[in-house]
Amino acid sequence: MRSRATIGISAAIVLAALAGGALAGGELTPREARESIAALLGRKPNEIRIKSVSPGPIGGDATVEAELNVTFQLHREKDRWLVEAVRMSDRRWENIEMLQRALDAEKSKRATADLGALAAGVQAFRRDRGYFPEVEGGRALVDFIAPAFLPQVVREDPWSGEYGYRRTPDGFELSCAGPDLKAGTPDDIIVRGPGAGESR
Repeated sequence: MRSRATIGISAAIVLAALAGGALAGGELTPREARESIAALLGRKPNEIRIKSVSPGPIGGDATVEAELNVTFQLHREKDRWLVEAVRMSDRRWENIEMLQRALDAEKSKRATADLGALAAGVQAFRRDRGYFPEVEGGRALVDFIAPAFLPQVVREDPWSGEYGYRRTPDGFELSCAGPDLKAGTPDDIIVRGPGAGESR
């Protein structure tokens, strides 16, 4: 038999506010952050408490720590409780798996942009030096080409893993393991050079 429990908590969350209208005029203000987060979550701005706003690791980004009340629905499977749904306002319950898929889709977009920036840096290095970097792994690549060929340093993928980099017979390959955190699976994101090529 499946057991259920509903709990309400005050949750501290950290959100990356991507470059957009709120950032176009300069630094992100707490009011703009509150309004953006409220719109994203379907809440009223006064339900969001902004704890801090700081510049992100990449120009045009900001990191916002916010606090809000969230209600979770859990169910018991065998000997453990699992979160099944979340309600962030008076609206309907949202399935956790659906929210995770949506979040992973956004992270995949960010990873693709990061790989594009890394590929541009590798190409700039080759134009200047006449060869591709002979290193293994994304962190080694960043250390090798930044800041001269990579002004915005990219250390980790959106899932806190390391981007992959390796030389190939006709150029190079950059990769991200994707949501499952395992290389060589269908959700990998791959960019190859010197030609423009991308596969998932």
